[in-house]
Amino acid sequence: MRTTPLTGLLVALLLLTACGPQAPEGPPQDTAQDPARDPARAGAPPTDAWRTEVWRGVAVDVPADWSWGQGPVAGMGGGRLRCTDEPQGEAAYVGRPVMGSDVCGLPQGVPAAEHLWFDAGLEVGEEDLGDGWTRLTREVAGVSVTVTTQDPALRDAVLASARSQDLCPERPASPVFESTTEGPGVLIDAVVCFYREDRSGEQYLALAREVDDEETVRGLWRSVSFLDEPLCLETEGEVAVLRSSTRDTFGADDAAPLVQRVVVPLLCPGAVTALRAVTDPALRATSSTLIGPLG
Repeated sequence: MRTTPLTGLLVALLLLTACGPQAPEGPPQDTAQDPARDPARAGAPPTDAWRTEVWRGVAVDVPADWSWGQGPVAGMGGGRLRCTDEPQGEAAYVGRPVMGSDVCGLPQGVPAAEHLWFDAGLEVGEEDLGDGWTRLTREVAGVSVTVTTQDPALRDAVLASARSQDLCPERPASPVFESTTEGPGVLIDAVVCFYREDRSGEQYLALAREVDDEETVRGLWRSVSFLDEPLCLETEGEVAVLRSSTRDTFGADDAAPLVQRVVVPLLCPGAVTALRAVTDPALRATSSTLIGPLG
């Protein structure tokens, strides 16, 4: 295999764009034998579509029309607070333990909307919230997953889908760009992995999005032409990893896929615009960089 070093990244990316990647091809997923990966087969009420949400080591399927917000975080004295500027309306949402505001309140009483919370600090088990609302928490892959709803079938289907995630590594992987003299070849798949940083400086997976649109993938790789900026070379703090795999057009049928992976700090000029094409509004609700200073 003829591979280009990372220093040839921009040339290779131009080749990728020029070659025009084809629609992603991946192994078909037979969900008929795995209800946990298809909530519609797990007794859920009808919905138009489902999407997968990832946090640390767990993936959970939720109705595609659920929005994004913030879940409870640890407050002073060990209590749990929900800190958000989002209006307390009736839109269902997925909440990660992120401070979205310096305005905080106790997450108690009858909820205003259905929601899924990751790592909300609640005990495993079921809680009756009144007016037909229940909150059920389970632990999956080391993460607590909490679903609050008035619909037991929907709750059970969402929780049944919780599983160990395999889209992204737990920590950001090192940059690499495998290609050939003719270019990276035919696109197989692509994913954006977003990592936050805890108080100790350790990075962890907070969000993942598969990218299956040819034009979007091409635009993402084209956008990394700004990676020679000083701020774009940092690997600490909040970063997104753009990863794709391709097949050598002239290679053997059983040849291993080529891998392209670029680490993009969210402080990198132009990075936010590129990433929002495939991650907003989820990224906006999850990234402290985009949320901005609090207090």
